[in-house]
Amino acid sequence: MGPLPDDFDIVSTGWIRFLPEPGVSAYLAIWGLNRHPDGPVTGDLDDLGAEAFDVATYGGFDAVYDPAKHGDAVLEDDEEPLWTSRWSEFGEQAAKRGLPMRTARDLIEFMREVGLVERLELDGEISWRPVVPVPLAEDILELDVETRDREAKIRWEEAFQRANNRVTSWLVDQRTDAATTDLTVTLTELAGQVELDVEELRHGLAAAMNEAGDIAVTPHPEQAEPDQPLHIVVDWELFDTKRIAIRLADPEV
Repeated sequence: MGPLPDDFDIVSTGWIRFLPEPGVSAYLAIWGLNRHPDGPVTGDLDDLGAEAFDVATYGGFDAVYDPAKHGDAVLEDDEEPLWTSRWSEFGEQAAKRGLPMRTARDLIEFMREVGLVERLELDGEISWRPVVPVPLAEDILELDVETRDREAKIRWEEAFQRANNRVTSWLVDQRTDAATTDLTVTLTELAGQVELDVEELRHGLAAAMNEAGDIAVTPHPEQAEPDQPLHIVVDWELFDTKRIAIRLADPEV
């Protein structure tokens, strides 16, 4: 997956993990209206129409949104449907700000209030567009410590995903028929092999270690000197089992 445009980076900023269904639809619509081949499409919400925002299917902007009726049935932690959980959480976030959260229009106004999208009026012409740069969800939403720690971990892993992929591919190239592969290499040597600078390689190798528990490195790459020998051990049974599961869960990995 390549880098996202600055005005559509709701992935690394975390919003993709928090927005309810109408919010995802609204953000996609506002982004798309500003990327139209013939130039940005202008107009207020009602002028643009509920169809453009993909909210017509559940009654339009002002119908009370019921995620149990219209949301996805995907379960979150085997407890409740994902969209139901997210809608409830956004209702709590809105209530803390004294805002309603009953309809798609309420959600779009909430997104505007917190600086995710903006409504502009210039010379009598109204337009909606994403705010750039996209703010971090954790800077806007009130989240518990566990969720904040999770978001920080995800951002760290995403920042070094390219390096992680290169290191992992290089290790696969070293694989034999043995159950494990034992290698000794320095950060400087490995950086040259995978065409990365030493610091990016250092964090990419650490990310690869954290991803599935199938790669062990001594000393830890984030504490090693560039020319210090590293002992790398890859457990291929774990690699085959856990990394296939990771890829099935997230096709973009």
